[in-house]
Amino acid sequence: AINMQLKRVNLVLNSINDEILKSNEKLKNLLNDSENSIKKYKNIIKGELYIKQEELNNKIVLFNSDMKDKIDVFLNNKKINMIKDNNKWIFDYHFKNEGKYSFEIHINNNITSLNRFFEDCSNIISLDLSNIDTSNVSDMYRMFHNCNKLKEIKGLNKLNTSKVISMRSEERRVG
Repeated sequence: AINMQLKRVNLVLNSINDEILKSNEKLKNLLNDSENSIKKYKNIIKGELYIKQEELNNKIVLFNSDMKDKIDVFLNNKKINMIKDNNKWIFDYHFKNEGKYSFEIHINNNITSLNRFFEDCSNIISLDLSNIDTSNVSDMYRMFHNCNKLKEIKGLNKLNTSKVISMRSEERRVG
């Protein structure tokens, strides 16, 4: 009788051990997945924008880019859809209230150009560029042109401009 009880206890312990191993494997996979999802975004641009009451029904442009790789945008920490019209990335979102909104742009590729990136993005009031890799960027032409409300840019001192050829903000006029 004791032998039978020991066999049952052994079976239960083996079953529990198998479940723990499976759980550990699932946890390891989850950790790897979350690490990979964090690593997949090489560049994260943060900022704030201000929407006035009279702009609530307007198309709000966040940035300009011809990037084709995965870009995710978060508004107040919620992932939202963007509409790409030519190279303008427009919020597919109806702003309900006047006020400040925080945003994040997660870019899953190497950035080689910031040409006109924030041009005419007149609702942006602050940017944090501390977490973007600009080591392969060769063009920053008109990067902030017509950003009339932009008051603060964090992380400018961290930008690698060693390969940048153009940083002008206005075209030269001839004649």
